[in-house]
This record gives sequence, C-alpha cells and structure tokens, in this order.
Amino acid sequence: MRMSLKSVFGSGALALLLTMSAGPSSAQALAAEAAASAAVSGVPVQILNRRIAEYRASFLGVSPAERARRTHLYMNEVLARSGPGVVLVRKEGQGQVLMLDGEMALILTPEDVDVASGATLDSTVAHAKRQLELLIAETRESRDQSRLWHAALISLAASLVFAGLVWAVRR
Repeated sequence: MRMSLKSVFGSGALALLLTMSAGPSSAQALAAEAAASAAVSGVPVQILNRRIAEYRASFLGVSPAERARRTHLYMNEVLARSGPGVVLVRKEGQGQVLMLDGEMALILTPEDVDVASGATLDSTVAHAKRQLELLIAETRESRDQSRLWHAALISLAASLVFAGLVWAVRR
C-alpha cells in the first residue's frame, strides 16, 4: 500500500493544525492541574536548607509558590541582621503570624494545614516555630567567631597529633 506525498503531507498538516489549536487550552489545563497539585501537596518554605513550613493555599491573591519565594527572601534578609532572635506567635483573623524580633516572618492560614495527616493550625504553627528557633540558633552558631576559633584550634591540635603519630610510626 503506497501513500502519495500529498496525502502524507496533508495528514501531517492536519495533525499539526489540530495540535496547535489544542495548545492553549491544554496549556491552561496543565497550569490549573499544577496549581491544584501544589495546593494539595504544599510548597515548602525552605530557608538555609531547613524546611520551616509548607504553604498549601493562596493568601491575599498570592500563590503558595510566590508566598514561599517571598518568605525565603525576607527571612534571609532578617537573619542577616543578627537581632536577638525572639520568635513569637500572634493570632490574627486570617491565621497565625510568626514574628521574628517583632517583625512578621510568615503567616500560616487554616488552609495551609495538612489535615490529611491529622495536623491542626496550632500544631502546624508550633512546628514552624520550633524549626524557626532551630534555624536561628544554627545561624548564630555558624557566625560565632569564638566558637570558630576554638574549633580551628582543636583541628590544628588534632592534625599535629596525627602528624606526630605518622612520623613516629615511619621512624
């Protein structure tokens, strides 16, 4: 069975036309599906490789992914200031706000809670508060000059002991 070039190109052009006409609507469907998937699974708020919380819902018209991005940028800025590191929780009408040194760090709404795992807004906020306090403690420790010098001296002493043992064994 032989097909003519005209029928091959004609069917190819028809397939291309159908694909192009279905493109925008299928792209919109894919975008809607991705947004629904993000809402179900949540978008992590990750700062300095530590997962603080997950945003599952839009808030004031801002998508979970954009909320996570903004929180990440803002938290890096706040952590660079080296304030006292006091984390407080304040209840508001829209949800609960985690305050870092008197400034809003992030807000968790009832829609951000993973109810499938049995979590509540209070337990989610308590977990986020613990993670934020741990992040602050680790950030402080990594910037503590006396701790760094102490660790460097211990490393130097251990290296000298090792070098002495290697020298003694080879002798």
